[in-house]
Amino acid sequence: MTDYQENKGNEALLNAIKFLGIKFPVAEIVRKTGYSKSVVSTYLKENANPSNEFLKKFEENFNVDLNDFSHYVKLKLSEPNTGYTTTPDFDTQIKELEEKIKEYSKYIETLKITMKKFDHELDMLELWHKHLSILIEAKKRFL
Repeated sequence: MTDYQENKGNEALLNAIKFLGIKFPVAEIVRKTGYSKSVVSTYLKENANPSNEFLKKFEENFNVDLNDFSHYVKLKLSEPNTGYTTTPDFDTQIKELEEKIKEYSKYIETLKITMKKFDHELDMLELWHKHLSILIEAKKRFL
């Protein structure tokens, strides 16, 4: 887990809760983490930033990596335990995602080229293996 700065912990936490589909987040988080209801409520209402210890415990108990949720649309509780609304910062997020897509596309192309080279090398190894097998059989016949 990475140390979170400012409200990144809140953002990632709320996004993870939404993703996990936790119907009663305060109760579920209290039950699984052992933190008090007031502390969990404070974090979910974004009245305070969650501690790194809390975030680590959340990750461990819900089997998630909060880094995976820190770049999505920030979610806010609309009413306690009832649902979420999104706060649009879509233009910025779309640009970030487009940049990531470009970056990953370049990486994928590099992987494709590497895979083609690897396939070629594998074909060559199989051919050499066949030739070696033939030579070994020929040697056995003449000995």
